[in-house]
Amino acid sequence: PPLWNALCLVLPGKLFTYLIGFLLMAGVVLCYNLANMALISVFGARQVLGVEPILFGVFVTAVDMLLILVKRTFISIVEDAKKK
Repeated sequence: PPLWNALCLVLPGKLFTYLIGFLLMAGVVLCYNLANMALISVFGARQVLGVEPILFGVFVTAVDMLLILVKRTFISIVEDAKKK
């Protein structure tokens, strides 16, 4: 697929691309689980969130932004350690 080939050119390799995708989906699953646990604890009923496109997009974007923040923080820690 052309999109996959374009992604693999930008990212360091297929394994790295799969790792990013796995981390993104694991974060989204964690968000859904936390939201469902909060709904169950607040309302006491088994009202669970389904996977709907808008909420899925919000969760993916939030997890992606969080991973970018973690990456930048990790890089700055490594750069500061190299200076010392």
